Amino acid sequence: MNKKEFAKYILSSVQAFVENSIKYGKDPFGDTPLFADGINLHSMEPVSWLRNGERWIISNLANQQNFLRTLVNLNAITSDQTYRHFAEQTFKYHFGHIESQCGLLKWGGHTCVDLSTGNFVGEVHQGYLEHEFKLTYPFYDLMWEVDPLATEKFIKALWNSHVLDWSNLDMNRHGSYDLPLGDLWDSDWSNPEPFFEGKGLTFINIGSDLIYAAAHLYKFTKDKGALEWGVRLWEQYEKARDPNTGLGAYQYTQPIQEFDPDEFLSISDFSRAFPDRDVQGRDLDAIKTASMFGDRAKNQFSAEFGDRALEGKMLTSGGCESIYGNVVVSQLGIIEQFGPYMDKMLDSNISGLKAFGKYAYDHQTNQVSTMLTDGTILTPDDIKRPGYYSRESLQKSTPDPILFLSNCVGFHKSNEEPLWKVIRIMARGYDLGDFGESINAEKQPNLKTQNDDPICLIAILELLKLGNQNDLESLACAVAQNIISNRFHNGFFVPSKNHLNARLDSLEALALTSLAGYLYGVGDQVAEYAGSDGFFHVPFDGISRTDDKVAIWNRISEA
Repeated sequence: MNKKEFAKYILSSVQAFVENSIKYGKDPFGDTPLFADGINLHSMEPVSWLRNGERWIISNLANQQNFLRTLVNLNAITSDQTYRHFAEQTFKYHFGHIESQCGLLKWGGHTCVDLSTGNFVGEVHQGYLEHEFKLTYPFYDLMWEVDPLATEKFIKALWNSHVLDWSNLDMNRHGSYDLPLGDLWDSDWSNPEPFFEGKGLTFINIGSDLIYAAAHLYKFTKDKGALEWGVRLWEQYEKARDPNTGLGAYQYTQPIQEFDPDEFLSISDFSRAFPDRDVQGRDLDAIKTASMFGDRAKNQFSAEFGDRALEGKMLTSGGCESIYGNVVVSQLGIIEQFGPYMDKMLDSNISGLKAFGKYAYDHQTNQVSTMLTDGTILTPDDIKRPGYYSRESLQKSTPDPILFLSNCVGFHKSNEEPLWKVIRIMARGYDLGDFGESINAEKQPNLKTQNDDPICLIAILELLKLGNQNDLESLACAVAQNIISNRFHNGFFVPSKNHLNARLDSLEALALTSLAGYLYGVGDQVAEYAGSDGFFHVPFDGISRTDDKVAIWNRISEA
């Protein structure tokens, strides 16, 4: 097949997936444009969440952003407006019916819509649902085209809800609905030193969402205040990096100790004090290192590592994936939107990737180490007592493909040789062949690869933007073929034929539309993967507090 024939071939799978998503996933209970989050491939019914004996048909638009981008891409490639219409109508409905008074939408890590009742459901904290964002990166361009005023209102409400103290940017992944709008960009600023005690948890996965939103508001309205505060927030993570290694940071504060762990002698004591917290099956010692008892790393490791033991100075493999993976992809993907701060933001992200490649990534074994940001490597033997960190969390791990993608994006933007060295080693590890000593060197791609990972496909496409990479183009097509052969079952994309549930927020579909756009010569017109990693994290009957990956998407058919 030639390029266009292959593009048509892969698009046929995506179009079939979308048609099935509309047939089985569009609101089966009412006349709304909402979609269920996924489909059970045995019953062909929407997936459900079990909570307190109720069965919720979850519809969480925050976890459907890849799907919306896929719909818009199909429109861009095929000129069929039907696909885009579904995406637009979904946002229009949310702005009109699922928007809180302050402008926040009822979506995210702890809140969604139950299609069977139309109710807002999720995890209730102190009697209220909460807004949570972590690596969400919504499709703001589409939101703006659908309703500019509502989009601006949402972005301002997002900052207003999640920032607890503007003077020092103490903030949290959890936000309250319907807070009155404060001073926002006109707030006073004290420019604090890192690792002060705060009421929030300044995780980079919410911080990067705020920065992503601020950069988009600047793009849409030229609101300099939004951009300045977005960059100011990024600078807090920069200041928290280790001055010698440049590693870090997942957060720039440490939580205030609100309770004395010695006051709780049993699980029952904890349950009585905090009846809204599900601690079923939890270990008491582990519970006592929760954030309400102070910094979790300090509680667990200070006896051995002293002042170096802080969450903001811990770099686990999961932390690396967020800091040097999703966050880098989200920021470099919109780097031009940082306007006068573009070079600063680019340099900061590239220096972070270089520090990761030098200290946290083992070139010999193709593994990511867990360490303190000063370079001290941690192992499971460093666990001396129960706590937030487990022995498993301190083990070396194979790099997640998001780190391969971030290095490819970083190399595309910077042409930095240290990033190429990491790319070459990771490519071998992903069965993609030898990418050569440099971007222009002879390559030996493995065109018989078994790799079927959509993020790896997106990473290869990033390198194709550099031009004259026909060998990588063939490799991209080989990975795309594997995705269709291995992951397209019953009209949906799933990790394997044994997986029970298919999510609409398919990375496979988005990656395939990106390749099709490239092959058709309209790659610059498709919406790219933004680094999103949406989730729903709520107690599930019989499992306790868990996320949708465990409760739904990772489930394997017993048949």
